Amino acid sequence: MDQSLYGIEYLSRSENRVQVLKLLTRDAFTRRELQDELGASQATLSRILQDFESRQWI
Repeated sequence: MDQSLYGIEYLSRSENRVQVLKLLTRDAFTRRELQDELGASQATLSRILQDFESRQWI
């Protein structure tokens, strides 16, 4: 499967991932600001950001 399709599948499994990516495409945010915007836990946000970094999306 094409790498971009894996990326789409990965995003589609989590609304939080989609929202984080949308926010980061608009502006720069601190972790705290992202947490406040999403209402997600610190652990969830850390996991998402680490995954994005490993995929070289951020």
